[in-house]
Amino acid sequence: MRRLTWFLMLLLTTGQALHAATESWQSLLTTNALELNILEPSTNYGTAPLPVIIYLKNLAAPRTGTESDDSILADFHAANYLVVTLDYAKNPQARVPFINRDLGKLRDDLRAKKLLGLYKTDNAHIYIVPEGDRLKRDVVFYPDPKRTLALDIIYPSKPAKPASVLIEFSCDNVDRWGNTSLSICSDTILDAEATEGFAVAMADHPVPPPYKGIDPMPDCALKIKAAVRTLRATGPELGMNGRIGVFGFSRGSGMALMLATTKGMPEFEGAGENTNADSSVQAAVVMSGRFTYLNLLTNDHMIPRYNIAWGTQETHPDVWRKAGALDYLTNATIPMFLSINCSESPDALYQMDILRKRLDELGSKETFMLDPVPRGHKVPLVPEILGPLNDYLKQQLNAEPIAAGKIAPKPLFRDPVYDGAADPTTIWNRDEKKWFMFYTNRRANLTNGVDGVEWVHGTKIGIAESGDGGATWTYRGTADIRFGMNDTTFWAPEVIDYGGAYHMYVTVVPGIFRDWQHPRDIVHLTSTNLLNWKYESTLKLASDRVIDPCALQLPNGSWRMWYNNERDKKSIYYADSTNLFDWQDRGKAPGTSERGGEGPKAFQWKNFYWLVVDIWDGLRIYRSTDAVTWTRQPEDILKIPGQGLDDAAKGHHCDVIVNNDRAYLFYFTHPGESITNQPADLHEKRRSSIQVVELKFKDDTLTCDRDQPTHIDLKAP
Repeated sequence: MRRLTWFLMLLLTTGQALHAATESWQSLLTTNALELNILEPSTNYGTAPLPVIIYLKNLAAPRTGTESDDSILADFHAANYLVVTLDYAKNPQARVPFINRDLGKLRDDLRAKKLLGLYKTDNAHIYIVPEGDRLKRDVVFYPDPKRTLALDIIYPSKPAKPASVLIEFSCDNVDRWGNTSLSICSDTILDAEATEGFAVAMADHPVPPPYKGIDPMPDCALKIKAAVRTLRATGPELGMNGRIGVFGFSRGSGMALMLATTKGMPEFEGAGENTNADSSVQAAVVMSGRFTYLNLLTNDHMIPRYNIAWGTQETHPDVWRKAGALDYLTNATIPMFLSINCSESPDALYQMDILRKRLDELGSKETFMLDPVPRGHKVPLVPEILGPLNDYLKQQLNAEPIAAGKIAPKPLFRDPVYDGAADPTTIWNRDEKKWFMFYTNRRANLTNGVDGVEWVHGTKIGIAESGDGGATWTYRGTADIRFGMNDTTFWAPEVIDYGGAYHMYVTVVPGIFRDWQHPRDIVHLTSTNLLNWKYESTLKLASDRVIDPCALQLPNGSWRMWYNNERDKKSIYYADSTNLFDWQDRGKAPGTSERGGEGPKAFQWKNFYWLVVDIWDGLRIYRSTDAVTWTRQPEDILKIPGQGLDDAAKGHHCDVIVNNDRAYLFYFTHPGESITNQPADLHEKRRSSIQVVELKFKDDTLTCDRDQPTHIDLKAP
């Protein structure tokens, strides 16, 4: 219906027949190819190359521009663009930091003619425009008879609130938004940040072609200042808030740094348009480039060219000094975001080191992230960098509070021995100053010589450790549990730090079995180091088939344990203790009996007690004010498979850590349990991965979004 409305509107506004077509395109975010709807210009365009608008619809990020798609697309069509709509259908990854790879592929496929190959497209004018945005082209900031400089702006139309803007000085000295240059450099920053609600502007590079690696000063500084002033002066009519950030890569990186290092210097003002406007920037993202010419590697291949242009550094030191953006910096400047690829040239890596050292000497804040994927002279595409970059821009330009911590990878952890990590529980190691994760370790990769469910039996409890606040985990080994025989099975640990000792409650199965019909007990162990465990007792609970303990200290100092009683239709039971050694069973937990479940996890947060139960169809959540009687939350969580790696499956048996008033839910998935893609390989079908997501509290309800980046920074208790 939406497409029909758009077509009817175009018919009414143009009065001409529509020439529409479709084309499929394989996204990197979706398993199925996406359909492109293509609408040719309304007038006869002859043999001239066509400017292109690729209009992105139904993105995951909140829409900023409130003007309707119909009116925007009608105007693009009337302006003789080849209009292509691409509908992401609210795919959760259709936003930064994941969409960058897709936008890079779009530009790559256009350059290779794998996309729109039947059309003669204008490589200099290919614009990727998010829903609700318009395009304003050729805004002049520096008029000159020889080469007038201008910029193009993509901006939210009729924004719900004024938008900040990000400007870039093109790496293409001929075509400011040249698709070839953007594709080769994998430069998706403006395209992607526009989907996050920013206005974005691509400005002409101040140096005319052919570019020879020399940026004459003060000429370049005068021109880039004029660009910022013009952008700020143009902002009110386009709904922008006057806060401007700059992004620079390669030949544009020195321009970005220059704007950050020359604030308030009158010698760089007064040229070009809008001389009364402010030329300051509030954010600067600086990537690979040259920042100073006073400190170069002795074998730098550009030195002979500089000698010809400026004279030698020994005879003309002032000329060399004035050419480098970093050499104008004498005091701390705005916080900056820096990044470079690990396989960049030695010259570029050296320049980044010098920049970071100078900022450190001046006490100027910077965030630096090294791109670990060896791709040479390219803009990063890894979410681990693009997520923090996006956070930095929002914090600097939108004054939004950004969640602290690194972005946790997906998956968070896979066991390197059996590949069957499940049922996680996390705890702080006081002596080692690290976080430990204990987990059930099913023998998922053991596919020969096992029968039935024997692969789920016969392993010790695995241990992983994290030294960066829970963001990354490495395998430590297994817990040395001094109980049982060699074939004893251990499942679902719960670990507590209390009274100067560590306590573990763990499910014990006396052997390896092909089915589930065998005794299971909950055993109490203690340790002084989290590695070596001493047997204390076997708990006397409701039956001989009890599993999955979790325990919580109550306000009066006593303890309450919840567990699964398999003899009673896998119901959730509970028991009480005053000392963690002696337990009194209390029977079924009131309010949790509407269906069976396992892996209960109890915790206290936001003035409620919470109980999360694995119901094999996502996680069910119960709320209580007394930790006795429970009320079910209407909506379960982690029922709908996610989009991340190993996360396209339901969430299972979890742990929750409340830390610094934030709550993190660690859970596991069976990536091979997808209904539509059952793997034939038993290992792939059985393997499991640990994931983490942050819980959110609103209206007395817990929610989570597994497809959004999880920033995690667990502090020592």
